[in-house]
Amino acid sequence: MTVTRTGWSVSTGSLTMLLIGVVYDYPELSFVGLCGILCILAAAATVAVRTAARLERGLVSRRIGEGEPAVCTVTIDNPGRWASPPVLLTETVGGRRTPTRVPGLRRRTTGVTATYQLEPLPRGVYPVAPPEVSHTDAFGLVRRVSRAGRTVQLVVRPEVLPLRSFNAKGFEDDEGATLTVPVAGTAFHGLREYLPGDDTRLIHWPSSARSGALIVREQRDQQQSRRCVLLDTAQSRYSPESFDEAVRITASLCAAASGAGGDLELWTSDVRQAAVRNSRAGAAGWRDATLDFLAAVQRRPHAPGHSQVRQALAAADRGGPMIVVTGVHTDSELRELSHRSTKASWVALVHVGPQQHGRRVMTARVTALGVAGSADFAAHWNGLRLWS
Repeated sequence: MTVTRTGWSVSTGSLTMLLIGVVYDYPELSFVGLCGILCILAAAATVAVRTAARLERGLVSRRIGEGEPAVCTVTIDNPGRWASPPVLLTETVGGRRTPTRVPGLRRRTTGVTATYQLEPLPRGVYPVAPPEVSHTDAFGLVRRVSRAGRTVQLVVRPEVLPLRSFNAKGFEDDEGATLTVPVAGTAFHGLREYLPGDDTRLIHWPSSARSGALIVREQRDQQQSRRCVLLDTAQSRYSPESFDEAVRITASLCAAASGAGGDLELWTSDVRQAAVRNSRAGAAGWRDATLDFLAAVQRRPHAPGHSQVRQALAAADRGGPMIVVTGVHTDSELRELSHRSTKASWVALVHVGPQQHGRRVMTARVTALGVAGSADFAAHWNGLRLWS
């Protein structure tokens, strides 16, 4: 319980008048000062009495996108015999305070729900502490502050732009120039039990002997092989703004490809933030898990050069198309990355920065695309024509 600014002003003025009245024998002034002090004491007694009202705060959605306000609900119950006073509910999330006035309730009233919004937040994961609940007396002299509810987590996901999906077939630009080479053939995918109609030439006899049941090799068309998106998290390659743009590009690519079938993986160049998630769990579940991961991903101090990018490329290189989203690179670094040996059917190096513009074909399977931001990337990407 604290005294408000108004309360301190009334207290100071009342004590001053009481002292002046006593010293100079002004009974009227003493009486006014005494009344002011009694008002402060009565206000404190009023606020000290706890009401029977209960508040429960909740989030309509714990996952929102960039630029979207988080919508909160507060449910108020007052089963007591007395009316509850109005309160001021203050949320503090990401250093931003959002005050909301909640009206008082008549006695024996339950299930009243109010809705309010928090200010839009940048990408990230935020703990939302219990809101601060404060109420004052009728004259605003004394305030009592408490906490209601529990701490919840709010995930602000990166913005997802509408993009065309990508596959292993390669693509052309809007003028018909080939950017990558289509790859044909099949690749070993895994082992499974024999089903009627399977080609008996695919039976894997050593595994069949160990398991006691016929086991066949599962071959998958390389056109439908694993796709991979790799995000470079080196701190030296980005400004805070350009890294957020790179995360938006990565999120948009993953969202666009998640519903196209086949396997899809997301990697980062920092092993501490490695995310290898497979679409076999379902496109919707993989998309949610990926966006949650990208909401929390941060830049990391990497070693000089781009050795960690090369290591991550080697780890993620399992065939199929690969898109590398990175920051500012020199021409020599781009050439070195593009000429490394790869099993990928094609590789796109997307380098993000305010001065990065244009597209260059580096090799038959590798193209580099320089973009200023996510909107610039979407315009370039959606202008490409996939092989049919």
